[in-house]
Amino acid sequence: MLSGRFLMFKSPAFWVVSFVAAMLLGLLAALATMQRPSARSVDPNTPLMSPAAFESMEIVAFSMVDQNGNPIDNSELRGSWTVMSFMFTHCVLACPTLQGNMYRLAESQTLRDEPVRFMSVSMDPENDTVERLNQYASDMGVDYERWKLVRGEPELIQEFMSSLGFIPPREDGNPNNLITLPDGSTMGNIIHPNSFLVINPDGQVVGRYRGDDPNEIEQLAIDLKRAING
Repeated sequence: MLSGRFLMFKSPAFWVVSFVAAMLLGLLAALATMQRPSARSVDPNTPLMSPAAFESMEIVAFSMVDQNGNPIDNSELRGSWTVMSFMFTHCVLACPTLQGNMYRLAESQTLRDEPVRFMSVSMDPENDTVERLNQYASDMGVDYERWKLVRGEPELIQEFMSSLGFIPPREDGNPNNLITLPDGSTMGNIIHPNSFLVINPDGQVVGRYRGDDPNEIEQLAIDLKRAING
């Protein structure tokens, strides 16, 4: 005589419930996979792409200043490879991760001794004064000879980002993301790209990587070292 436990597992109701549960779990797993940002696997044989692949990402003529108040223009992007990021100093959401990864990239064994420059463009020129940028750079331990934190006039930043194909920086409108400034006032969180751009010695964009993805950062370092050393 079959046991009641065995009969329970062999009942039609059990198989129907099991099938439905399995389908639901599969659907949830698929949705999670679709929503999860894809990570580029590290491939030591992947070169940086031709500028033609990024021809829509134009770097307009610009005039900005760095954390020391020195003028910066397009000539800063010529004659050497550059990694560019986008940030603002009061950011408490994405920027600590992005700028931390930028620092680790700059100080990595792969790129530390390579002729690479780094540039972080402020998305909040109203609050990111030269003095503020200087303090931020100092707190991060930035190598001033290799890494410039720059600010431009608001109109220029809007044009600069639009020409690269990005949505110009703007507040996200979420009251839960309000940022308290040192004087006690508040500002909205600013939406900006999390991309790191690689710019060749001719001042052209040749690579775009996710600045919040460790795999992409590692790939960037590998690709850039390979491009520098031929």
